Amino acid sequence: MANAYAVIVVFLISFFNLIAILNPSSIYTWKTNGVDPYVPPFVPSGYKDDSDIDLLSSRRMLVLPKTKAPVDSDYLKNEINNTVWFAGMTRDASVIKNDIFLHMIKLNCIANVSVHILTTLGIADCMEKYNKIRNGVYRKKKCARFDVELEPDEASLISNRVERIAYLRDYQREKLRKSFGAALGKDDIIIIADIDLYSLPSVSQVVRESNHIAKFHKHDALCAAGIMHRPFGYYDTFATVLLPDTFVYPVQGRLSGAYYSGENTSLVRSKDVYGEFTQWDLLEYFEKGGIISDDVSSHQNRKKQQKSFFGTTQEDMIVPVKSCFGGLTIYSATKWFNPHCHYNMNITALSRYANKNDERPCEHVVFHDCLIKNDPSTSIAVHSFLRTSWNSPNQFGSRLAAGPIDFALVTHFKRKNRGDRLANGKFILRINEKGELVVESWDNEASSKIFWKANSYTGEDIKSWTHMVLIVKDDGEVLLVKLVPNSFHAHPNETFPESFQSIYSHLLKNEGLHLCDKNRDICPLVVWSSGNRGPRGDHYSYALVIGDDGTLKVLEEHSDRTLWSNEISNGGRSLKKW
Repeated sequence: MANAYAVIVVFLISFFNLIAILNPSSIYTWKTNGVDPYVPPFVPSGYKDDSDIDLLSSRRMLVLPKTKAPVDSDYLKNEINNTVWFAGMTRDASVIKNDIFLHMIKLNCIANVSVHILTTLGIADCMEKYNKIRNGVYRKKKCARFDVELEPDEASLISNRVERIAYLRDYQREKLRKSFGAALGKDDIIIIADIDLYSLPSVSQVVRESNHIAKFHKHDALCAAGIMHRPFGYYDTFATVLLPDTFVYPVQGRLSGAYYSGENTSLVRSKDVYGEFTQWDLLEYFEKGGIISDDVSSHQNRKKQQKSFFGTTQEDMIVPVKSCFGGLTIYSATKWFNPHCHYNMNITALSRYANKNDERPCEHVVFHDCLIKNDPSTSIAVHSFLRTSWNSPNQFGSRLAAGPIDFALVTHFKRKNRGDRLANGKFILRINEKGELVVESWDNEASSKIFWKANSYTGEDIKSWTHMVLIVKDDGEVLLVKLVPNSFHAHPNETFPESFQSIYSHLLKNEGLHLCDKNRDICPLVVWSSGNRGPRGDHYSYALVIGDDGTLKVLEEHSDRTLWSNEISNGGRSLKKW
């Protein structure tokens, strides 16, 4: 009995030492009460991850689910027992983002993953930074290899961007093949990552998914669902081909400028980034397990996925594809080192996947096509909650500055938990699922009520709107804009009443049933205005601000003068009244 107690004590001490190693400067708060209403748009509601804990200045809380989820022993130990290499490329290794650099060091020193970086500049600075952290935070850990190597000179002679990347990937692949030598095992893993991204998946998740591939061999390549912001959605369309053969890249950007036989055209991104099928829709397609559905009840299925997220990998999170990348892909090493395949192979037969800018297909499409042709049983898949971020999410806080749509608050129809918002204390300004501009009061984490609503024309007879945006113009006027398809026949089963035509008659063209320029997929229709307008010019700067009492104001920020307030406007002006 005494021995059993001793074993338990040693285990607990080891566990908390591991937490301290992951982030020695943090004080963790264990929180299990409810769901945070301010979950960032790319995180499923109700899910919190202990990812990307900054070793130098952590301010995040470790949030665990209410019930203890099953965790396999490899994930708990947070280390990998087989041979694993993490491979990345960058122009300048001295300017790798701190979060990405620390991510690689955690893999290297906690999970025993060897790292190989290919670069043109900054080797000395990179190694100095690595050694400083290793000899400081991880001085008691036995880290794996950390190699930073110069790109070959001949790579600089390749002018085509994708051809150059493909050449370098093959070069790095041969370097790593030599590192393995004859010792390559069936459970060994290769992690390919872009190390110039904004963020990578958590170390613990990368470790867990690597262990899962090594243990079960169900997938040969597991890609991240890389996301972007402004506009929000699934990013890596150039590398993604769905099964059986649909290239999701927009037609107008393809070298051929056309669909090819056999594609599911409903899954190809629209011409307009805010069109009928956007990268936001594509991300939801992966989150639903590759199901094409507008059924909002799929949220229940997502809840089931979230409950199992801290346990072993669930197949309903994973969507088999023909090709993908997403900024990070975990490979079975034996598959990645297939001697018959390369990134820089003959691409003539794959011209349907070429884009106009590079006049050739993505190197990942070429490589994966070869792997599948060489072995039809090859399994390549997108993990819908293995997330990278290409750029920084726009955290508005309590202020929306004047600017174009890239600076606007954006929401997608029926995606009420993912729209942009302004927040101050318990008050939130957002566009809700009905297309209404509202200020909501969150009295607790589980419920809210409408504090103020704009007097807008919601356009409930326009059922096919794709996005809505809230924009502050350069004269201080605030507009609520609905983006709708540019044809009455965009949805064959949908009819538009006379009220629609009468309200928007001034927008209709004489060219068929187009609402705006016939070359556009989507038309912007203004449904609400604050009604105020101030002077334009370099001496004036406008912003919409939400106060901690729920009031909205448009301020000229140089003079702090109020141009408009929801206290005195009674909701602004609706298009229906114009």
